[in-house]
Amino acid sequence: MPNIKFLLVLIGMAILFHGNPAQAADIDCNDIRTGTKVWWDGSELRPGQIGRITVLKDTPLYKLNGEQLSYSRTLKAGEVYRVYAFKPGLLSVGGGMYVKRDTLISYQTPSKIKLQIVACVYKKDTQLKNEAQQMIVVKKSSVKTAATLQTYQKQNGKWIQASSPVAAVIGKEGMGKTKEGDARTPYGTYRLGTSFGWGPKPSGMSYPFKAITSNDYWVDDVSSADYNKWITYTGNPYTRWQSFERMNHPLYKYGIVIRYNEDPIIKGEGSAIFLHIKTSGTAYTLGCTAIAEKELVKILQWLEPAKKPIIVME
Repeated sequence: MPNIKFLLVLIGMAILFHGNPAQAADIDCNDIRTGTKVWWDGSELRPGQIGRITVLKDTPLYKLNGEQLSYSRTLKAGEVYRVYAFKPGLLSVGGGMYVKRDTLISYQTPSKIKLQIVACVYKKDTQLKNEAQQMIVVKKSSVKTAATLQTYQKQNGKWIQASSPVAAVIGKEGMGKTKEGDARTPYGTYRLGTSFGWGPKPSGMSYPFKAITSNDYWVDDVSSADYNKWITYTGNPYTRWQSFERMNHPLYKYGIVIRYNEDPIIKGEGSAIFLHIKTSGTAYTLGCTAIAEKELVKILQWLEPAKKPIIVME
């Protein structure tokens, strides 16, 4: 029998992107995954955004100091800006800057369901960041398959750098994973799972480490109940799964599980997302993030399970 809850989510998402949003019920944040992007007429909705303006005729942009407006610059006809708040007769475009709500601009608001999804994603990301004391941040670059990776630790409630940025490679098709096999690295904030490797466990580690054997597989067969799971199996894998990864892969000498598509696992949304090593010949991944072995070993030695480490991919 199909997963009824999942079918309802699909129906809701179909309404979100293709139907009449006024007919959609309130959503359950438990059904929305971290990293979900919400698009409104080709533009990404951002946390806190409530609408947008299109400048119809050149209009002044003001800085609001208390109750006093002071002229900043002129917005040009045709420009579009996100709106984050409003006051009587004024619309905020962020940074304490406002435009007057008059005939020089057109103001539009997205559907309620879109705003709800953005709020859910922000809430989940914020919760993970509040709980964590260690954070790995992966930032994509202007090159589709390249990124930088940097570690942070929380001190007195504030994030401070724990390392210098290092070069990373990401998915062949960049970021923005939506389905199995799309060769994209996911956006979003995720907890880290176990570390692993077929190499010797690095000295000084306190973080969980799982040694890889020739009988270890990560299953990406969407028809299997084992989808997106690490399975140890001594039999013939070809008789059990249509598709799988061998965990004794050369680039899995060391790695860390990124807990993408969990709780619940939804078949077809992507599997086997790791932070693992790269070599000089690694130009891209098929959805993971990869860095030099020596840099990954440093991270393995730095991670502490009690600090609930997370990874942010943006």
